[in-house]
Amino acid sequence: MITNQTPFLRKIISRPLVLRALQGAVLAAFLLFMLVLVATGGELESWVFAPLASVMIGGAVGGIVFFLVDPWQYQGSKRLVATIFCILFFLASGYFSLIPGLSYVGLWD
Repeated sequence: MITNQTPFLRKIISRPLVLRALQGAVLAAFLLFMLVLVATGGELESWVFAPLASVMIGGAVGGIVFFLVDPWQYQGSKRLVATIFCILFFLASGYFSLIPGLSYVGLWD
């Protein structure tokens, strides 16, 4: 066990960080799941699981960034900028993590 942790390490290795990452992963998985259900007419196939796993990783990264930007949420002038940045980063990380998953199953050339 590390006894001499810096304040940065105490913030990084914490329960709220894990919860934000989990929230981001679940949200990304839900959005992709709904997209696949609408696109396939309600029929799921086995190829869905590789893109789903990769999108969950991207969503977790988006949740971690949201956690790290969270102190800006309490500053009045930076709140809107921080929120827009987090939403755009979440969407971009989800998209860029979807590409390897679709490439793995042969749906992205």
